[in-house]
Amino acid sequence: MADPAVASAGSLSAGGRGSGGKAATSPAENYHLARRRTLQVVVSALLTECGFESAEKAAVETLT
Repeated sequence: MADPAVASAGSLSAGGRGSGGKAATSPAENYHLARRRTLQVVVSALLTECGFESAEKAAVETLT
């Protein structure tokens, strides 16, 4: 099963590279973070389907 921190599909606009827990300031930045989070969830799901039991956040970040 994938890492819950990576695989959970909670708030798509929360998180992302270098956000440091701060909310995005512009709609464009929110959109970018949401798309990035969606991509991370999809990559994590594909890794799980391929037989990996978990995915480190850094490894998924490298693939995205």
